[in-house]
Amino acid sequence: DIQSIPDFQNVETETAYRSQKPQQQQPPKTATTSPSFDIRKLEKSPDNNTNPDDRFMQILAFCKGKEAVSVRDIQRSSIGRDLSSDAVKYAFQWLVDRGYGTISEEKTGGTVKVSFTPF
Repeated sequence: DIQSIPDFQNVETETAYRSQKPQQQQPPKTATTSPSFDIRKLEKSPDNNTNPDDRFMQILAFCKGKEAVSVRDIQRSSIGRDLSSDAVKYAFQWLVDRGYGTISEEKTGGTVKVSFTPF
């Protein structure tokens, strides 16, 4: 019985309040999500209606002509300075899934360096 749940009103009010925020709670319609990464982080702002695919293509353009580009290389560039390493890895995977290149992992000590090699 729903009425026996304490604070049911508060939960409903809080949910309604959350839905008032500008699009931060809803993924873009074109996005596919991954459990470890929120694709919305690839957008410049929550209300600019840019397609995340455009950002992936910018990363691809940055990688073109280079032998291999690491997550850190992307984060140091103007294109990816606002992205987490998970966001960059997701972008690399997105590019690989569409046939633009390959991903390699190199273990050094306790860290793993993930790189993207464009075709």
